[in-house]
Amino acid sequence: MRHVLAEGCLLEPQVRAHAHEMFAVLSDPAIYEFENEPPASEQWLHRRYELLESRCSSDGSEKWLNWVVRLPDGRLAGYVQATVFAGAVALVAYELNSEYWRRGIGSAAVQAMLHELGTQYEVERYVAVLKASNFRSLGLLRRLGFGSADESEAAAWRDTPDELVMVKAARRIADAP
Repeated sequence: MRHVLAEGCLLEPQVRAHAHEMFAVLSDPAIYEFENEPPASEQWLHRRYELLESRCSSDGSEKWLNWVVRLPDGRLAGYVQATVFAGAVALVAYELNSEYWRRGIGSAAVQAMLHELGTQYEVERYVAVLKASNFRSLGLLRRLGFGSADESEAAAWRDTPDELVMVKAARRIADAP
């Protein structure tokens, strides 16, 4: 993995040393309005990041690509991540501290990650799963060109009926204007 420059931020490969600062970032209760909960402890997050540093599942079938989002002033704002599967498909996710919402940081970070996945990891299709009520995330995905998955694809990715599955085809270099 490598560092990825985005407009207004830098994506750094996530390592266990980020756990201390990220624990504070991810402890923002506003992040969990629609689902999940903050990390249980800094130690838990440290162990989680340590596991993810392997960058792949134990059987090698999945690539785990995780970046923290570093701002120009040196602070961390959140993370972007992707699980890359066989068949050139990546499940993507992101989380920003609410202090950084609506500033374009999330869009820039996710767009930079998608570009990196397409060019460096040969991903051809991006998938994002979110709660249907999560209007902020839905807006971000739509701005980046994601559309609703058809019902068969949605059923393959959705865990609960209140989730939306959004998809985007990677823009291939041959498709560029």
